[in-house]
Amino acid sequence: MSFEKMFGEDGMSIEKARLIGLLEREPASEETKEAIMKWSEQMEARSIISSKEMIRFNVDRAELYEAMGDIDEMFQCLDHAMYQVNQEKDAGVEDGNWDELFTLIKSRIAAMEEKYPA
Repeated sequence: MSFEKMFGEDGMSIEKARLIGLLEREPASEETKEAIMKWSEQMEARSIISSKEMIRFNVDRAELYEAMGDIDEMFQCLDHAMYQVNQEKDAGVEDGNWDELFTLIKSRIAAMEEKYPA
């Protein structure tokens, strides 16, 4: 299962895909940087709603950091997402398929470690 299927696609995920496409074609222009900041602010505000939204924010932000070439920040975001999933899985407060989400993030981290060895 992909993260989009897990979280659901919305306008913010479509904007993220557009930004990644821009970054893959050329280095970040001032316009692209402003769009990324706006996206980040909106996602951060939304992440306050629930733990799932915070996890989504970190997973999505990791994708943007990878597209920008900031691999250290990408790994930090994935680590934050993994930590949050573990917290929620153990707390049992918010409903969710935490085991599947844990597996998805763990496999993403493994793929990125293989792609970007230390």
